[in-house]
Amino acid sequence: MLAADLVLAATIVLVVSTTAAAFGTVAGAGQGHTEAARNAAVIAARGEVERARDVALRLSPGADVSMSVSTDHVAVRVSTVVATPHPVFHWTSLTVHGEAAVPIAPYRSARG
Repeated sequence: MLAADLVLAATIVLVVSTTAAAFGTVAGAGQGHTEAARNAAVIAARGEVERARDVALRLSPGADVSMSVSTDHVAVRVSTVVATPHPVFHWTSLTVHGEAAVPIAPYRSARG
């Protein structure tokens, strides 16, 4: 009886800790990708689209960066696949996205 309780307690601790680690990994990647997308969108809104893509890739290495530029706003999406621990399957892969859209008008510059 005591051994079964100890095994159950150990299993619960394992599942909770694995879930917490996975959540931290995904939340951290999501926050990082959102920051990278926002910074890239601001730079692209100033007219430097290639530099914006480079900045997003530096802030989120290995991520896929896509941009949509229209006459009034710039939208940037940064995404990547993150491997996280799983209590049963050992590892699982999740796709994490970060998105940002910025209006172009406030960021126009007279610098050329």
